Amino acid sequence: MTSTKDKHSLKVLAILIACIIWGWIQLNEEEVTVRRVRVQYLKPSNLLEVEELPESISVEIKGSKGRIRQMKQTQLQMQLDIADAHLGKNARTFQANEFINLPEGVQIERFTPPVLDFELDTPAVREIPIRANIVGIANANYKVANITTNPDSVSIRGPAKSLHDLEYISTKPINISNLDSTSNFSTQIALNNTTFSINQANIVDVVIDIREKNKVSVLPNLPTLSNRLNWQIKETTASIMLESGEDDVQFQQVTLLINVDDFISAIEKIAPIEATDSLQLNFDEHPELFSLPVDFPYTIRSVEPNRFTIYQKEQSGTD
Repeated sequence: MTSTKDKHSLKVLAILIACIIWGWIQLNEEEVTVRRVRVQYLKPSNLLEVEELPESISVEIKGSKGRIRQMKQTQLQMQLDIADAHLGKNARTFQANEFINLPEGVQIERFTPPVLDFELDTPAVREIPIRANIVGIANANYKVANITTNPDSVSIRGPAKSLHDLEYISTKPINISNLDSTSNFSTQIALNNTTFSINQANIVDVVIDIREKNKVSVLPNLPTLSNRLNWQIKETTASIMLESGEDDVQFQQVTLLINVDDFISAIEKIAPIEATDSLQLNFDEHPELFSLPVDFPYTIRSVEPNRFTIYQKEQSGTD
C-alpha cells in the first residue's frame, strides 16, 4: 500500500516533469519576429551613390523561442557587397549568407525591402553657395537687416547629378532668439547627405546684422528737383515724414525727387498744355511720383507742403 509520503513525492515529481515539458516546449516552439538589421556596404571606389543607401532594413526571422530571446540583446548586422555595381541604376537582392552574426538555428524568412535599388554616379567637385540656417526671432523691436557668411561658398565633392541640382548648402542652425545687436557666430556646414564631403576646413563665420525696425522721422528743408528739364517747381524745399530702418544720417543732404515727367505725360494724353499753364501736383493724389536717391527701403508718409506748383521755364520770374 502506497504511503502518504510516497504519494506526495509522486505529485512533486509529476509537477516537475510537467514544468520540464512546458519549458522544453517554450524554448523549442517556433516563433516569428521582425528585427532591424544594420547594413554595411562594400562600395566601388570610383563611383558614388546618388541617394543615401539605407543604414538598416527590416528582416523577418523564424526560430525557436529560446533562440529568439537570446537574440534580443544582439545587434544584427549584414555586409552587402556592391563593389561590382555599374554607373547608373542597379538592383541588388538581399541574401541570408550576407549576415555577419546570425545565430545558429535561426532562419531568415524575408527581407523588407527584398531588393535594394540604387543609382551610382561619377564623383564631381563644385563650389556651392553657403546659406546661414537661422532659427528663432530677434527682439521684437529689432529686425535682421543682413546676413553674411565667410566664406560665402564651399567646395563640395559628391555625385555629379546631385551637385548639379544643388542651389546652396546650409549651415548648422544659428539661434537668434531675442537678439538685439549685430552678432558674430562661428558654425559649420550641415552635411545632412552622406554622399557629400567637404574639400576644405568646415568652419563658417556668420555675421547677423541686427537693426531697429522701421522708425518714423522728419527730414526738414529738402531741396526739390524736377526730372523734366523744361519744367520747374515753385516750392524749392519741402519737409517729409519718413519711415525707414536706416539712421537719419543716411538721409542727410538728399533731394526730394518729383517725377514731373510722368505727371505731364499723363495730362498731355487728355489735353494739350499751353506754355502759360501752371499745374498743381498733390502728394496725397500721387505719392508714387515722390522719391529719394537712396538704395535702401523707405516709405514717404507725408510731404509739407502737400501741394506743388509746376510750370515751364519760360514762366521764370512769374508766379
